[in-house]
Amino acid sequence: MAEPRKSSRLRTKNSQAAAADKENVSTATGPPHKRARKKAADDGQKAGKGKRKSTGKLRVLLEMPLDVLYEIFGSLHPLDLLRLSWTSREFRRVLMNRSARTVWIRSLKSVEGMPECPEDVTEPQWARLAFYPSCHYCGAMNCQTVVWSCRVRCCNKCMKEYFVDSKHPIFKPLIQVWRDHLHTWIPSHYIFSKEKHVYLKSEAEAFVRRVHPRPSWGALKAILKEREEIVIPLYEHAEECDEWFEEEKEKRALELDEVRSARRQAVVAKLYEAGYGEELTALMNYDIDSFMDHPLVSQPKELTERIWNNIQGPLIKWMEEKKLQRLEHDRIEAMLMRDAMAADLYEEWLRTQSPVEAYPSIADVLLMKEFNDIILQPADIDVTAADFAPAMGALPRLVEEWREKTGLKLCELMSREEGQDEEALNVPRRLELATTIFRCTSCRDFINYPRALSHKCLTRPRYANPKRGYCAKEAGEKQSDLMLRWGTLEHEPWNYDGNGLLFADKASDLVKQLVESCGLDPDTTTREEMNERNDRFACMTCVTGGSRPHTVMSWNTAVEHRLRDHAELEDFKGFVHLTPQDARHARELERPRGFVPFEWMDNRPGIHPMYWHCTFCRENILETRQAGLVAHMQGHGVGADADMRQYLYNHPDAPAYWCPVPIKMKVKETPVPTL
Repeated sequence: MAEPRKSSRLRTKNSQAAAADKENVSTATGPPHKRARKKAADDGQKAGKGKRKSTGKLRVLLEMPLDVLYEIFGSLHPLDLLRLSWTSREFRRVLMNRSARTVWIRSLKSVEGMPECPEDVTEPQWARLAFYPSCHYCGAMNCQTVVWSCRVRCCNKCMKEYFVDSKHPIFKPLIQVWRDHLHTWIPSHYIFSKEKHVYLKSEAEAFVRRVHPRPSWGALKAILKEREEIVIPLYEHAEECDEWFEEEKEKRALELDEVRSARRQAVVAKLYEAGYGEELTALMNYDIDSFMDHPLVSQPKELTERIWNNIQGPLIKWMEEKKLQRLEHDRIEAMLMRDAMAADLYEEWLRTQSPVEAYPSIADVLLMKEFNDIILQPADIDVTAADFAPAMGALPRLVEEWREKTGLKLCELMSREEGQDEEALNVPRRLELATTIFRCTSCRDFINYPRALSHKCLTRPRYANPKRGYCAKEAGEKQSDLMLRWGTLEHEPWNYDGNGLLFADKASDLVKQLVESCGLDPDTTTREEMNERNDRFACMTCVTGGSRPHTVMSWNTAVEHRLRDHAELEDFKGFVHLTPQDARHARELERPRGFVPFEWMDNRPGIHPMYWHCTFCRENILETRQAGLVAHMQGHGVGADADMRQYLYNHPDAPAYWCPVPIKMKVKETPVPTL
C-alpha cells in the first residue's frame, strides 16, 4: 500500500521531534510492551474507507506554552504522568525532556511520605518502580514484589529466572564462608517463606568476576569494603521504601473499602426501591457474606444509574435464586431441629423402659408416620415438644409393631427347605430356636435372636451404600434429606437395605447336630433350653492323640471355634458330647479367677463378662473387684448387702458365642461322638 501524502511542514516537524527524542529522551522508562496488532494493512484499508479519525483532544495541550504545561503536569500523580507520557510521541518528548525534571520532582514530592528518589535512577524510572504494578522482565501485571535494593519489580516466575541463591553454580568459585555473607556485598531480596536471600543474577556475576581469580589480600579487602559502602545505604533506603509501600497499600485498601461500602449501600437502596427489602433483610440474617462479596455488589466503583441498569437484571435473578436457597435452608433447619427434639424425647422415654429389651433406633422412630408427619411440616409452622405428645403416647404400640415387623423380616432370611409351609416359616417362635443363627456382614459376628434387633452394626450409618433410596421412597422424602437426617442423628433404620444380616447356614447345621447329640429335637429346642442344660463338648481336631488334654467348650462357643479357628480345615474331626461328670468338671475349671466381682457374671453361655451395665445410669461396669462394684451401686443408693443381680444387666448386644472361653482338660470318661 502506498504511503499517505504528508505536507512538508509536518514532515519537518516530525523529523525534528525524532531527533529531539534521540538527544533528550530517557529510554530507560518506556511504556509496557504490547502485542503487535495483526492484519495492520487490512485495518488501514478499512480505516481509509470510513470517516477520518478526529485528532485527540489531549493534543490541544501541546499548543500551550511550556511553563503552563509544566504547571499543569506538576500537579498530577506520578502514575498519571507515566501514563500520559505513553500516550504519544509528542507527550513523551515533552515529559521525558531533561527540562521537565522539575515536573517529575514536584509530582513525586506531592506523594505523602514517599522516600527520595535515589541518585542511581531517574525520576520517571523511580515513579514506574514505585507505582506501576508490572514485572520489569515479562510485563505481567499486578506484580506486587518490589526489590527496592535492586530497583526492579519481579513476578514469581521471573524471580526463579533472574534471581539466584547462594547455592547457585555462579558462586561455586567462592568458599562457603563467603556464600553465607553474600548479602553483605551484593544487594539481595529476602524470601521469608523460604528463609533465604536471593540475588540479581547480573549483580552476582559481576561480583564473582571481581573477586575471582582472587586478587591480593589488600585489593580484596578494598573491594569488599567498597561493596559494603554501596550495599548498606541501599538496604537502609530499601527499608524506608518497604515501610512506605506497606502504608500505601493499607491506605489504598481503606480507600477501596470505602468505595465498596458506598456501592453496597447504594445497591441496598436500589433493591429496596425495587421491592426486595423484606427478602434482603431475610438474606442478611441467612447469608450476609454472599451478598457483601457478590461481584456486582463489592466492586470498588461508584454505582451510577447506567451501571445499575446493567446489573439490575442479573442481581434480581440472583436474589430470587438466593430466596429459594434460603427457603430450602429454613426447611432443613426446621427438620433437623424437630429431629433433635424428638430424639431427646425418645431418649428420655427409653430411660423408663427395660434395658434388656430391644427397641428401634431413633432413625426407625422418626420415620414412623406419627413422628414423621410432625417433623416434615412446613418450616413456618412452630413445632414444640407438646406437639409430639400423641406420638409419644403411641410409642408402646409402635415399638411392638416394629418388633413384629422386624421379626418377620428375620424369618424371611432363614433357610427354606422343599415342602415347608410358608406360613409356618414366618412364625416368630422359630427365631428363638438354638439353630437360628445369623451373621453380621459388617463385623462378621454370629448373631442370635433377640440380639439381632439391637445389634449396632445394623443401625450404624453406611454413607456409601447405593441402596439409600429404598427408605427414602417409603418415607416419601428426598434421598438427600434422609442422608442428612441419618448423618446428623448418627443412626439409620434397622437393616434398611436388607444386606446387614445373612442366615448362617453352616452354624445352624452345626448347632443342629449338637442339639441332636443331647437327645433333643432341633425343631423345638430353644437357645434358652440349651443354655439351661449347659452341656460341654470337646473338639476332636484339637487333640492329636495320646494323653493330651481336649479343648472343651459350651455349645455356643463351639460355633465360634469351628467356624473361626477351623474355618479353612477340610478334614474337621468334629465334636464329642462330654458326660455329665466331665461337663461338671469343665464348668468348675471355667470359674473366673478374679476377673469379675461375682462368679455368676461370667461362666454362663451367652453372658459376656465385659458387657454388664448398671440399671440406674446405663453405664458399662468394668470393675474387677467387688468393692469397686459395691461403691458404684452405693452411689445410686443401693446397700452393700443387696443382691447385685437386681441392678445389673448384660447388654442386649453382647456377643452370644464368645463365652465361656474354651478350656484345656483331660476327659476322664469316654465321650459320646457328635459329628
